[in-house]
Amino acid sequence: MGLLGEVHASAGEGMPPIEIVAMAAFTALYNITGQPALSLPLYVAPSGLPIGVQFIAGPWREDRLVRIAAQLEEADPWAGRYPTFA
Repeated sequence: MGLLGEVHASAGEGMPPIEIVAMAAFTALYNITGQPALSLPLYVAPSGLPIGVQFIAGPWREDRLVRIAAQLEEADPWAGRYPTFA
């Protein structure tokens, strides 16, 4: 067992660790189609953990995602937020 967020894999494993499969479940479609995507920490659960919202744009439209992120960061900055663990 590692630290929260760590993924452990050994060289030569035939299948990726289940953690990788779970983390990639919502990104595979956009990786395959070449669409840019980002996740922003826009809410904090009662437990103190951040909850992200995923935004997707059309191919080559990273500029839209950067503008969305900049506007949301200006409206409610998250740079100084840290999760609390109950």
